[in-house]
Amino acid sequence: MNNIKNNYNIVLNNIADAANKSGRNPENIKVITVSKMRDVDVIRTAMAAGIRYFGENYPEQAVSKIEMINDSRVEWHMIGHIQSRKINLAAKCFHCVHSIDRIKIGRKLNNELAKLEKRMPILLELNVSGEESKFGWPALDKQDWENLHPDIDALLDLNNISLKGLMTMPPLSDESGLSRKYFIKLRKIQEYLSNIYGEEYFRELSMGTSFDYTVAVEEGATMVRIGEAILGPRKY
Repeated sequence: MNNIKNNYNIVLNNIADAANKSGRNPENIKVITVSKMRDVDVIRTAMAAGIRYFGENYPEQAVSKIEMINDSRVEWHMIGHIQSRKINLAAKCFHCVHSIDRIKIGRKLNNELAKLEKRMPILLELNVSGEESKFGWPALDKQDWENLHPDIDALLDLNNISLKGLMTMPPLSDESGLSRKYFIKLRKIQEYLSNIYGEEYFRELSMGTSFDYTVAVEEGATMVRIGEAILGPRKY
C-alpha cells in the first residue's frame, strides 16, 4: 500500500513539474494506471491509494477484474490493440477506448455499443513513426494526415462513439528524450485536425508511459499511461 501510494505521489509531482515547465495546468492531465497482468488485490490497493483510472490491454483478462471490483468510482480505459472478435467485451466493460486503430474497429465498436444503448469516448491510434510493427493509421507525413479525412468523416457520422482525441506509441528506446519528436508530431496532427474539424473532437492526447511520461506532458499529453512507475515491476 505504502509503496504504491508513494510511487503515485512521485508520479504526480513529476507531472506537476513537467506541466509547470511547459506552462500547463497539471490538473488537466489524467494518469491512467496500467493494470494489465496485475491481480485484483493490487488494483484494490491502488484504489485505496486514491487511484481511480485504470488501463487494460487485453479485454478477456480485464473482464473478470472489472466485474470483481464492480466499483462505480473506477474508470476503465482500453489501451491495447483490439481484435475484432473481442469488440463486444470492450463495448461492455470499458469507459473509453484509446486504441481505435482502423475504421473497421470503429464501426464494429459503434454497432456493439448500439446494442447496449451506450455511448463511449474514443481516441484514434496513429502510427507516427512509420514502424511496420506498430498499430494505427499511418501518420508519418502530411500526406498521411490528409488521408485520415475520409475515415474521420465516417467515424463522426456514427452515433454511439464520440471522438475525443489521438493516441500513439513511439518506438522503444533506452532514452526518454528520443520520444519527444514523436510526441511533438502527434501534437501537430492534433492542431491540424482541430483546425479542420473543431477542437472538441481532438482535445485528448494519450501518450507517454512509465519511461517517458514527463516528456509527453511537456509536449501536450492530457493522458499518460503509467504502469510500473506506480505499481512496481511486473512478475511474468
